[in-house]
Amino acid sequence: MDLELADIYALKKDGADLGEALAKAAGENNDFSPNGQATYVNIQVKAQLNSALLSADAKKQIADAQANWKQQSEEQKKEQADAAKADADRAKQDAADKKKFEADQKAEAAKTKSASTGPQAPPAPKQPPTRRNDSGGADACSDADR
Repeated sequence: MDLELADIYALKKDGADLGEALAKAAGENNDFSPNGQATYVNIQVKAQLNSALLSADAKKQIADAQANWKQQSEEQKKEQADAAKADADRAKQDAADKKKFEADQKAEAAKTKSASTGPQAPPAPKQPPTRRNDSGGADACSDADR
């Protein structure tokens, strides 16, 4: 709203109200999204286009408010980057913890299984069927055929 008033004051060549409207708009701009960035640029453009109408005090108020917005915007970007890094680190640690937990679960399950069945004797080796060969040659007949 203050930017719309600034346009009206600029058309009327009312420097005092223009400076006040731009300073107020700059001071109230606490949006750091692309919309807030557009407002920041819009205020700068209006201040530069109408600088002849603005008093030195109004220019200083606008510049101070714009500098404050810029500083807060940078701080917010840094906080967001730090939060994203912390989230990524936490997700990485969670994945490692989950992997370790699953490995521990598997090891515990294997340990429990072997403990519950107890030691087992190995199965007896199977012996191949014996063939009788009285003639000393290959015997194509089984014992039942004889």
